[in-house]
Amino acid sequence: MRSTARRDSRNSRPGGLSIVLRTIVVEPDLARIHQDFADAAQTKQIAASLLAAFNTREPLNRVLTKIVDESPFLRGRIDETSKSLSKNSPAVFLLNQVRGMVKELLFHDYALSEASIPARSAQVIGTTEAQDAFVERTQAMLTTLTEHMASWNSIVAPPTSGGPANQVVDFRKNYINMSPMRSKRTRTQHGATKIDWRRNAEIWQGNIITRDKITTVRGPGRVTAKRVMEVLGIKSPEPTLPLLEESPAGALSQ
Repeated sequence: MRSTARRDSRNSRPGGLSIVLRTIVVEPDLARIHQDFADAAQTKQIAASLLAAFNTREPLNRVLTKIVDESPFLRGRIDETSKSLSKNSPAVFLLNQVRGMVKELLFHDYALSEASIPARSAQVIGTTEAQDAFVERTQAMLTTLTEHMASWNSIVAPPTSGGPANQVVDFRKNYINMSPMRSKRTRTQHGATKIDWRRNAEIWQGNIITRDKITTVRGPGRVTAKRVMEVLGIKSPEPTLPLLEESPAGALSQ
């Protein structure tokens, strides 16, 4: 919803008071709603993470919006405004967490600084064609993961709210792929089925899982990604190459 106002001096009342005319527009397009929200930050400060995610003039955020809107697994299950996800939330991820996945797929660095993103985006997804190609490949990856990966394939069918959606809370307690998304390139179906995604699996212990606590900092995340790729027999990608070329490659959560 957008609101504009102007003062109409022609309708001034006695005593110097004037009438303010206001127009309210109900905006049905979610992307434009997000952009209006980002534009409002020019006059009233909002959280940096929200501003970054909602500013759809940035190519990264345009592909992010398409990925969330077009994915049966993500659509309706993303918390777009919170800074953290409560343990009892029916949402599967924060929008900023999915954005971290997109940054990893594009730039091989989920923690890339906001100042560096415009230039990198222009290089990697600077055209509509490049953006569409990336969205298509990412959707193919998510579709394969959703079909074959434990927890995801149980969540995608039930409604996004109400009783059945509450199983998200239980899955979050027991599965590593229900925690903040940190993606690395790999063969999706192979990775979805061969890797043990339970939190208590040996592969996660001592790196991103320590005494049943999960960490999302870069160091342990890289160590874990290397372990996963070793299990799958995959060579670690060069850090400067984006995920855009035609290949059977995809990504893993965490």
